[in-house]
Amino acid sequence: MEKTNYRKVIQLGKTTHCISLPKAWLEKYCVERGDTVLVDSKPNGDLIIIPNSQSQIQESEITINTKNKKPEEIKRNTIAAYINNYTEINVIGENVRKQLTNINKILELLPATEIMDVKKDSIIIKVFFDANNTPIKNVITRLNMLTVSLFTHIKDVLINNGKDYEFLKRENQINRLCFMGFRILSHASNNPHKTYLKDERNFLSTWMLIDQLEKIADRLCSLGRILKSSKNLQNAEKSCKKNVIQLISGIESAYKTSLLSFYKNDRAVAHKIVDMCQENSKSCNKRLVNCQDKYVVLALEKLDRISTITKHIGMVIIDQKPID
Repeated sequence: MEKTNYRKVIQLGKTTHCISLPKAWLEKYCVERGDTVLVDSKPNGDLIIIPNSQSQIQESEITINTKNKKPEEIKRNTIAAYINNYTEINVIGENVRKQLTNINKILELLPATEIMDVKKDSIIIKVFFDANNTPIKNVITRLNMLTVSLFTHIKDVLINNGKDYEFLKRENQINRLCFMGFRILSHASNNPHKTYLKDERNFLSTWMLIDQLEKIADRLCSLGRILKSSKNLQNAEKSCKKNVIQLISGIESAYKTSLLSFYKNDRAVAHKIVDMCQENSKSCNKRLVNCQDKYVVLALEKLDRISTITKHIGMVIIDQKPID
């Protein structure tokens, strides 16, 4: 455990003041005479000194053994290594070269990655993504834009009987952004001087928000595939189709409001979101009882789930503090 100690402020020249730095700290972070350190002044009066090396990309590597592992397990382990800020991922195993096609598909989900070397028993992946220079808010904004566009396209194919389902291809793009966001937050957890990580609660709520955005987008893409399979609910009654469109609009409205309340940390609006989502879920369940078309049933189940996840975004805001 690090010891707390006091340092005397010394005047150096007419205006400059300084303090000495602990020898153990200098040795631990390899700080020498002439090196530059980052000095971060916080609003609460704290002054944080960060070794310059911590503001650079820290090289770290991990080895993933493919022996007796299924492709999905290799995929999960590779994504976990990416999220945890490893800069080099070594995939090893007997005849691992046969996994090259599978690994290339995995890397399509992971921004700024490249295969550097391929041998019979090893594949070396390099990660060039710099979490230092990518604001997490930019990632969330992009995720939100893509999610809103999914709502728009789904309503369009229903209202105008559209046949353009190209928007379903955005699922990989959304996953890429989510993994990028998780990598940034993982980096931030080890670098608390970052301005977007004010405290542990802020970190956790942002991680949960990205996870929920991914789940909402995933359900919207599933809904899009249901509409494609049913040719836009062509066999459903007009009233059923109209009800689905109304529900989508109501859930979209709650979703958009939830993002605004998250950014503004507005608990009053968050309570309204929770109420809206509960009403939307009741409407979904009410229509499920009287619905005969299997595709409409599947669509309503997806919408109910989207509404529930949106409610969770509101709860993240409410749970940050017990009272207004």
